[in-house]
Amino acid sequence: MGYRNYIATITNQEYDKIKDFTKEELYTYKNTSMDDYVGPYDIATDRLYELGKNVDEFPDELLKPFFSNKELQDEITDEDEFYLVDKEFLKAVIDRYSDKIKAYYRKLLDPILTDERFPKLKDPNEYDPTHVYEMASHIQSMAFEWGVSVFNKTAPYDLTKGDAVTTSWKYEYAQFELVRIYKTFDWENNKMVYYGY
Repeated sequence: MGYRNYIATITNQEYDKIKDFTKEELYTYKNTSMDDYVGPYDIATDRLYELGKNVDEFPDELLKPFFSNKELQDEITDEDEFYLVDKEFLKAVIDRYSDKIKAYYRKLLDPILTDERFPKLKDPNEYDPTHVYEMASHIQSMAFEWGVSVFNKTAPYDLTKGDAVTTSWKYEYAQFELVRIYKTFDWENNKMVYYGY
């Protein structure tokens, strides 16, 4: 099992109630023994999106301490991540995903295009077999998302549950889920939280 990162939400009302807590006050509020552990997932329980494993680091200026009590904030972030974030943070995630998508497609296309200004496909006889294999692997991976395989009932969305636009973790699809959150998040009444454990 590995370290995963999430974007979650907490109401302003709940945040205002707990933001100045000491560790003892937080544990009492969560009805937890001081011998146990209260993690980020116990505090920001309403997850919006799972970013997954191996998430890039973000600039410090995009991450604000959740707790005003430095001792409590330091203890929680000793092994986990737990920060308040805003619209700029979410935009940074969206921009990163976009950059990754563009770079990947550029990597797939560059070896088979004649020139960058007016790209045309090279003669297929000139294609490097390694690049052909990588393109075919990508097509296969995308096709699996749509159930073009033995898993013929899968799709990168679910019409029966949740508000998510997509259930896929592929950058090409996850990007749209993040844009949906960006456009619909109630910034006036809620705080957005970024955490990892």
